[in-house]
Amino acid sequence: METTDQDALEPLRAVVAQVFDEILPSGAVWRVSPIGDWPEIEIIHHGKVYFLRLLKHPGPDAPSAKYLSPEAKRVHNELIHAGAHVWICHSMSDVKSVLRELGLVDVTPGPTASGPA
Repeated sequence: METTDQDALEPLRAVVAQVFDEILPSGAVWRVSPIGDWPEIEIIHHGKVYFLRLLKHPGPDAPSAKYLSPEAKRVHNELIHAGAHVWICHSMSDVKSVLRELGLVDVTPGPTASGPA
């Protein structure tokens, strides 16, 4: 059976979901969506909307992994034009770097952010 991009990214998506409850600040809401033209991760915090697209690292088994489909590029451009912030991440390290850059890593103990219901 052939492995799809969604199958290959499932472990990363699971780690993101587990870690977000621990590191996002109180008041942040988020969800991890199915892979499609929209970025998989959506975060809303203090009136700002952030999207993170998960892509496999390009390599011999996935040389085009670093490229978005034309439709995904269109969606990203529309989201940015509408005022959202959009990043592409290849690893949990990339995700954490983006969250730190945005000030979305909660360093104080307390209630966790809310994730999918």
